[in-house]
Amino acid sequence: MAKFDFKSAVKKNKNLKYGGYATIITVIAVIILVVVNLLFESLHLTIDLTREELYTVSSETMDILNELDQDVDIYGFYATGDDEGTYSSMVVNFLEMYENLSDHLKFEIKDPVGDPAFANQFLQGPNETITSGNVVVTSAKTGRYKILALSDMLTFSYDSNSSSGYRVSGWDAESAITGAVQYVTSDETPALYQLTGHGESVLDDRVIGYLNTSNFDVFSLNLISGDDISPESYNTILVNSPKSDITDMEYDTLLTYMENGGRLIYMFDSNAEVLPNFEKLLMRFGMEIDHNGYIIETTDTNYYSYNELIIPNKGDETHEILTNLEESAQLLFLAPSAVAETKNHNRLTKVTPLLTTSEGALIKAEGNSMVAYEEGDIQGPFNLIMMAEEQEQRGNEVRTAELCVIGSTTFISYDAAYGLVTNGNYQLFLNICSYMQDSVDSLYIPSKEFSSENLITSMRTAITGGVIFVIIIPALIIGIGIFIWLRRKKL
Repeated sequence: MAKFDFKSAVKKNKNLKYGGYATIITVIAVIILVVVNLLFESLHLTIDLTREELYTVSSETMDILNELDQDVDIYGFYATGDDEGTYSSMVVNFLEMYENLSDHLKFEIKDPVGDPAFANQFLQGPNETITSGNVVVTSAKTGRYKILALSDMLTFSYDSNSSSGYRVSGWDAESAITGAVQYVTSDETPALYQLTGHGESVLDDRVIGYLNTSNFDVFSLNLISGDDISPESYNTILVNSPKSDITDMEYDTLLTYMENGGRLIYMFDSNAEVLPNFEKLLMRFGMEIDHNGYIIETTDTNYYSYNELIIPNKGDETHEILTNLEESAQLLFLAPSAVAETKNHNRLTKVTPLLTTSEGALIKAEGNSMVAYEEGDIQGPFNLIMMAEEQEQRGNEVRTAELCVIGSTTFISYDAAYGLVTNGNYQLFLNICSYMQDSVDSLYIPSKEFSSENLITSMRTAITGGVIFVIIIPALIIGIGIFIWLRRKKL
């Protein structure tokens, strides 16, 4: 029996030769793919291919996760099949990716129907519920937890064509989850108290949502009813466009609070009435309200579309509130008012302009209507936001009173500003609130808008494209395949 000679057989049979090469190349390619797949899986490497980078987290999130020194458990509660919905699956994918960013994070899916006892352990308040689609972030070390709904991961916009009147317009999962992680690992929760009883405006749900996501609790405060607030706690009082004045007793209460290291934000509009006790409090800390009217801009680079919509300049660019703003953050103020530093105030009080107008800004005199200087107009620059800080030594303790005066309430009021509120405005307000909390850090991560661009083509272009992609290209591929097959058959 003749011995089989593989080399001779390969030389005589070209099919075996080319087939052998093809087999070896295929095996090598498969091995490479397996190795690469194992490498990505073991190193938890992922590539975000979404246009909006929905699964790419910000540097703020990475800073928080890198500083984690305690374990955080994240539970996604989904009944069977509920995690396969469009947005639910996005949340699950995000959390699986998010888990790989820190050794202290652990994500697990739980069934609230199959294991209700596990879900019920997080229900302490009478109004709390956990249903399919909720996410719970918790820390065993602090014992704190936060329940998030699917709606907390999304942003919504008005849509007249929708039956509900709204549509999903953006992705806010990073802000919600990172904020929850920060909340459950913090020892202190800052609070913002909205003063009531004087016709004050209240923050809208959009701003409160940003504050809650940034780990601020928001409460109301009525000094006449006996509500108390301590400057030793992480609390700030917000006075938002009051329509009537505080009483002498309320003034004394607020003054005592401030002089013991309290924090207060005062917002007013151009039509604000003269309120002596409120303004006496502002003057105690070196600031006063300009009641001459609202500001317009005549400098091209300092207004957007029309002269009442002002793009402000930064006053003291070195101030922490401003240095923490993103470089791309755009600020807009609709018809704001001016706030000024008083000529004489306590020498311990430092007053800092945060945002200003250009020198071309004007407050128009009554009866003047030209978008240019006229006799009687007040010329800029004007201060839009000012911060007063006063430090005083009390024994071994240094107490710092902080008062921020803002010449606009519409800059964070979406409806009142006709939707002309930017993410930069919200970030600035949160930076002010955060700065007043000293060591307690807040968080602002803007949502990511879903792309909704439509491809518009003519009928001729659509027909031409259909012929090319449906008929010509497939026919060409089939023809090339037949040609190669016939050629190899002859080998």
